Amino acid sequence: MRGQVAVANGFIHPLPHLRQGLILRLAVCGLLIAALAGATAYWLETRRLDALVVDLATDQARHLAHSLEEQGRHAPGGTREFLIARLEAPGKSPIEVRRPNLPPTLVAAFEQGAAHTAGEHHENFRTDGRLYMFLSIAVESEGQPARFLGLYEVGDEFARQVHVRTVWSAVAVIVVVLATTAVLIPVILALEKRVVRYASDALEGNIDTLAVLGSAVAKRDSDTDAHNYRVTLMAIRLGEAVGLAAPEMRRLIIGAFLHDVGKIGIPDHILLKPGRLTEEEFEVMKAHVRHGLDIVSTSRWLKVAADVVGGHHEKFDGSGYPRGLRGEGIPLIARIFAVVDVFDALTSRRPYKEPFSCDEACKFLINGRGAHFDPAIVDHFLRVLGPTWREIAEQPMEAMQEGLRTAIKAYFPN
Repeated sequence: MRGQVAVANGFIHPLPHLRQGLILRLAVCGLLIAALAGATAYWLETRRLDALVVDLATDQARHLAHSLEEQGRHAPGGTREFLIARLEAPGKSPIEVRRPNLPPTLVAAFEQGAAHTAGEHHENFRTDGRLYMFLSIAVESEGQPARFLGLYEVGDEFARQVHVRTVWSAVAVIVVVLATTAVLIPVILALEKRVVRYASDALEGNIDTLAVLGSAVAKRDSDTDAHNYRVTLMAIRLGEAVGLAAPEMRRLIIGAFLHDVGKIGIPDHILLKPGRLTEEEFEVMKAHVRHGLDIVSTSRWLKVAADVVGGHHEKFDGSGYPRGLRGEGIPLIARIFAVVDVFDALTSRRPYKEPFSCDEACKFLINGRGAHFDPAIVDHFLRVLGPTWREIAEQPMEAMQEGLRTAIKAYFPN
């Protein structure tokens, strides 16, 4: 089976892999959310603490501007935090104080900010591992609008506290998110387990529907029930050999099992006739395709069988019924099923004939390549099922029923 490990009748159920995938996805989502939340918390905390520093510096700047105004050019050389302070008022020369022996890079940063800044503004930057802030705020000087410009040095201890607080805030958010994820994973898995159980019950109900419909036809045709199981199991193997994707396999499985469900509408004297049908009787028998399409169309789960139910009597050269489709105009799953259906009919005992040997049936398929059957499908059948068809055909009914249930559960995951 594609992507599966054969364990029983060639099939396994994929639920353990689905559960592992769910846990992995939840864990990855938790980590991504934690990282995103942590980054967001770090950014928000940085902004909040930055605003705190700005407020602190602004408050000190307003006091310093007042001192500069009162002391004029005789103000002391800077302050403990402000390395450079300048008061600019219209019509007056700027009043400036600065700490002696400042590095040229700091003086240049201040002058560049002063030259390119108008209005209130602040900008943080680092030099030699220390944190500084250029600050520009509006103040009053002798009752007139003025501007204060300053180069503020954030103390090492305060900067460290700000950094530690920011990091711990982000870490706390990450821990909370991860802890929440750890708590939610068992809850989600428990809910998922209940959903799987309900889905499994629904699937069992659908399987029972298949079995009931098959048994209903079997009550009319004593060979049909075993035939349904044989051809469905062979169709699964052939579909895998052809390389059908899982959705197509699901349609093939349901269609194969219900391909002759329309026979329930065929009169007994025709359906059970031991001899060859007359032309008129055969026209009545052909109506089982239309009856089958009517039956499967009433169910959302069963209507996917329409391609097989409606196309398994079409022939590759266009001489089949009911629509006379030809070549690739016939659905692929119908072409696949046509081969196994005819092969099983040939190798089965019927009231009107003895069973063909495997060699005789295979020769019939070979002679029908390009006429009745798709040549590529016949080649796949001869390679995969020709030598091993008895493994399916000679199984007891209970084994075939279990094999079909296993296949359905493998291709119809809950």
